[in-house]
Amino acid sequence: MPTAAPLKTYYLARHGQVEEAFHGIFYGWLDPGLSDLGHQQAGRLAHHLNTLELAFDACYSSDLQRCHHSLQTMALHGARLPDPLVLPGLREKNMGKAEGLPFHQVLQQYPHLHPKGRNWLEVEEGESLAQFTRRVQTAWEEVRRSAPAGNSLIMCHGGVIRVVVAHLLHCPLRALSHMRVDHCSLTIIEEYEDSLALRSLNRQIHLS
Repeated sequence: MPTAAPLKTYYLARHGQVEEAFHGIFYGWLDPGLSDLGHQQAGRLAHHLNTLELAFDACYSSDLQRCHHSLQTMALHGARLPDPLVLPGLREKNMGKAEGLPFHQVLQQYPHLHPKGRNWLEVEEGESLAQFTRRVQTAWEEVRRSAPAGNSLIMCHGGVIRVVVAHLLHCPLRALSHMRVDHCSLTIIEEYEDSLALRSLNRQIHLS
């Protein structure tokens, strides 16, 4: 384990819960806003960061509005955030023809895809898992290259965080569906001179 202080610390946050009309459906590239609970979750995350007296030197975000709304709500609750650098590469996985359809309908239509988990379905006009992984890894490397020393907040999606963590831990892609990432949870990664370290996965003490 590293003993020196990290050069950079990345706080990866999943956006808050989305509008109720989108519950129980696939909405990877669809663009819902936040539910009332989603705004509350983002506010609790802001209060938690304030309690830790955390200031951020950089902020990155997916281009989907559920991430923008989460950051806006955090700012309203006093989170000290610089203007975000918006990276489309931090989007959730494109679910193709499954977008906007209920889980049960898609899983009945594509039963052979069940072993990959519903979040990793590969259907027509969507991204394959390999394509999604490559896109996220490229965006993650861009974050690492451009982030200044200190703390960076990355507001993104559950699938994106899973890919980053799996890549860091050299996990097989099939392990992604077994990794829980809750709304407005924090996953913390530290960067040292010659290594990265996962400090926390799906931290949600502020949400209880």
